[in-house]
Amino acid sequence: MIFNNIKVVYILVLLLFGGCQENNGLPEQGCQSLVIDKLLFLSSQRDNFEFEEINLVGDCLEVTIRYAGGCGDIQTSMIDSGDIEKLPQTRRQLRLILDDNDPCEASITKSLSFDLVEIQVPEVKEIYLNISGWPTPVLYKY
Repeated sequence: MIFNNIKVVYILVLLLFGGCQENNGLPEQGCQSLVIDKLLFLSSQRDNFEFEEINLVGDCLEVTIRYAGGCGDIQTSMIDSGDIEKLPQTRRQLRLILDDNDPCEASITKSLSFDLVEIQVPEVKEIYLNISGWPTPVLYKY
């Protein structure tokens, strides 16, 4: 129980102090920092949700999710495993974490956006993103 509370605090600190950066160094509205952390990727628990849609807009990964809730705040975080698979194509593993301590059952749809600049691989112009819970890899070209 204490370990889960520490993880939640860790995610909240990362979300509060992180910011999306475009290549020009100016913050982009609504784009959260992505977290690169293998231990967090492997160990984090998440509340139930379904992906409705995933798109790329510039260097931001935009996801729309549906979950049960409606009476409280949620915390979200996109975690990268830190591993880079290079053959046959460059791939990275991502996982969305939803922390929803909300007893309500309304069907909520929420759009989120995450900065991908930090996971770009030098000398590579595209990466396939394997997102846990999404059926097909997403091709990120930069």
